[in-house]
Amino acid sequence: MNEELLISGIKDENMNREISELRQLYLSTIDNNLRIIGEIVGEVQISDSIPVEQFKNMLDRSSQSLVDKWKSGRKSLRTEIAVKVLPKYPSAVLKTSLMIDAIINLLDDNLDELMTKEERVLNIVELVRATAIFNQQPASNEIKQRISGYFNKVLCIGISEILYGGKIKASGDFSQQLQYLIQCYDCKSLVTDIFFELPLLELYGNDKRIKDIVSLARIHRAVHQIKKDYRDLEWDIKNHTETPIIILSKKEGSVGQYMDAMMEHYEKESRKFEPAHFSEGFRTTIERLMESISEEVDEYRNEPQNITR
Repeated sequence: MNEELLISGIKDENMNREISELRQLYLSTIDNNLRIIGEIVGEVQISDSIPVEQFKNMLDRSSQSLVDKWKSGRKSLRTEIAVKVLPKYPSAVLKTSLMIDAIINLLDDNLDELMTKEERVLNIVELVRATAIFNQQPASNEIKQRISGYFNKVLCIGISEILYGGKIKASGDFSQQLQYLIQCYDCKSLVTDIFFELPLLELYGNDKRIKDIVSLARIHRAVHQIKKDYRDLEWDIKNHTETPIIILSKKEGSVGQYMDAMMEHYEKESRKFEPAHFSEGFRTTIERLMESISEEVDEYRNEPQNITR
């Protein structure tokens, strides 16, 4: 076997193990909920009629439902890309990152997915469970401010996507539509910020180069989200989810033209970053992010053509 391929295979195997451990860490936080629930059940003296084990069964189901979506790729585990590209990831902020990941995924599902009553109940149970664990995590004033700012970014993302959707629908000009699309995905890419800010602040404090890493991470997120929206076209139509790609599919012309133009735009933007200008730790992260962006673009270009492309 080629030595380079062997090393690559070992790296992939190690990374898959790390990502699996992230999911297991998330599941293990149920124990924290159950410990406090046990105290509450004891306080109100209902353990004879509703034993803690029944709460455990419900939380096992709600948490596993989300983890299964992460595992299948139906939902994005945003903490994953930071773990992949950072030379080392500080454990002090890992649970905080995972809980924010869960909260954003669960809110997104609650808005966009067609769910049965049971699925919606599990979604809400898991949202409250993750919020409880999130609020247990220690955080400096700087981290608290970043997290508060992040949730305001989430508001900005949701509202701007609606507004840009209207602009894309109203426009009949390719260049203008492309500009709106790029601006929309630029805004959507803000969703990745906290997942890099948390570990980078822990590692490097307020180093000004953190901003460069976050900017490149946004490009990666934009490319990933565009590709995902394109892949999910039929699923989103079925679930009545209106993404920018869905809006394009209902207009005249080829979605593929816009897809190709957006990929080219973000590919050019990523090349503006020069790894050699950064110190070792930052340089490694920049190189890995740029490599991951190239892989995402290549995957899109090598996929079988969609019927709308």
